[in-house]
Amino acid sequence: MAGPGSTQPYGVIRVGAVAIAGAALAYGLYELVAASPRSTRPVVALEWLVGVLVVHDALLAPFVVLVGWALTRLLPSRVRRAVAVALFVGGCLGLVALAVLLSPSAIR
Repeated sequence: MAGPGSTQPYGVIRVGAVAIAGAALAYGLYELVAASPRSTRPVVALEWLVGVLVVHDALLAPFVVLVGWALTRLLPSRVRRAVAVALFVGGCLGLVALAVLLSPSAIR
C-alpha cells in the first residue's frame, strides 16, 4: 500500500478501463436494440439474461459457498489452495462445455 505522497498510475488505468468498458457496453446495447432488432430479438436476450441471473443467484452461488465452506472444514490447510484452483478451473471448463453441449447447433 502506498503512502500519502506517492504517485500511483492505477487511477489513470482504472479510468481508461472503465471508459473502454463503457464504450463496449454502449456499442453492444446499440447493436442489440437499434441496429437490427429483428435478428437479435432483444426480448429473448432479456429473458435469457434474467434466467441466467436467477440461476446464478439461486443455485450456483450458494453451491459454491457451501463447497468452499466444506473444503475449509475437511481439508488440511496445505492442500486447500491446490484443490481450490483445481475446482475453479474445472468449473470454468465445465461451464464452457455445458454451453457448447446445450447449444441448438450441437451435433446429436
